[in-house]
Amino acid sequence: FVRKPGKYGALFTTTVSSALAALALRIGPAWAHGIVGDGDAWQNLWNIEHVRRWLLGSSELYATKMLWAPEGVGLGAHTLALSFSLPAAVASFLVGSPLAYNLAVLASFVLCAWAAYRLATTLGLGVPGAVIAALVITFSPARFARSFGHLNLLGLGWVLIALEGIIASLKASDRGQRWRSDARIAVGVCATVYSDYYMTILLSIGAVAILATSAWIAPDSRGRRLIRIVGVATLGFCLALPQLFATLRDAGRAAGGHDSKWCSCAVTSLVIPGRLQVVSTLTRPLTERNHQNKVEGPAYLGITLLLCSVMQWRMVRGGVLAVTIAGVAALILSLGPQLRVFDRLLEIPLPYAALRMVAPFLDRGGCVTRFVQLAYVPLGVLFGMWAESAW
Repeated sequence: FVRKPGKYGALFTTTVSSALAALALRIGPAWAHGIVGDGDAWQNLWNIEHVRRWLLGSSELYATKMLWAPEGVGLGAHTLALSFSLPAAVASFLVGSPLAYNLAVLASFVLCAWAAYRLATTLGLGVPGAVIAALVITFSPARFARSFGHLNLLGLGWVLIALEGIIASLKASDRGQRWRSDARIAVGVCATVYSDYYMTILLSIGAVAILATSAWIAPDSRGRRLIRIVGVATLGFCLALPQLFATLRDAGRAAGGHDSKWCSCAVTSLVIPGRLQVVSTLTRPLTERNHQNKVEGPAYLGITLLLCSVMQWRMVRGGVLAVTIAGVAALILSLGPQLRVFDRLLEIPLPYAALRMVAPFLDRGGCVTRFVQLAYVPLGVLFGMWAESAW
């Protein structure tokens, strides 16, 4: 059984999220000639210009001679984030590149809120709980921080579309529901791959968790449904083959990634607000001891969220169990290969250290703190459940 989203719940969620995001990102006339954020944000603006040149036929998509001239360089391992930069490049013909970039950042919030709302309703929440869950996930510190320069890492919405599609497909009771769910899986998988490497890993974690617990989600006809889901997900990957081939081609030539020992979440950052949060003014001495900048540092889970979520432990079953397993797994990976307290590395190995021995490609990126975004999905869902029960 799949609970249908409320008729106006999704509209209300996307409207509120877009308004909140516009306020938080300070929408205004400056958006027409400046960009949200700094640092890597300019790189993402260049990405839009590059895709625009490709649309005009004056450049290759996965290579450029504007860098490392005259030989040029491949862009397969670059953060092109075509799921956002391609529509932004199209929009740039009408509104200019700066405004197109800013609108892409804003659109990522609307997308994530809509996808999170759908996921919450598919997991059994009513409209009020699903709205709350969507807002918690969409505006979580770890995700919101990416709006200051990491357009590629704002693609959590694509991940949630695919994960919701998998759960809905497992629970679908008629052919129409199955077709619509399968379409969301294919679109979500394809868009996630085109969005970002880290987002693709998060999708893989979530998909494995759902399929591993599928017996508790849909015990009937599970075998046929699993085969269909794997087939549809494979179709999504096939649609993203140009990106996959370009990444494999250029990844070996790219320099090594971040040092995962330091570009990880300190365990203290999970319970101490980051620099981006207003409440950090009350914890400044402790906040400043976590060395990451305002973009990579936020990983505060929220004491209230944690306590209210723990109170819902009896509801952790079926699809909720799957997203909880995925969120906890991503959280553990985000801690890196060694436990870190503030800026002090402890000689305590963590699962990531063993996992990268089996999958060395993980260290091609190395900034494992980016995995923590997925941890807010079960927190948001469980907090929404708590809010509904308290109401």
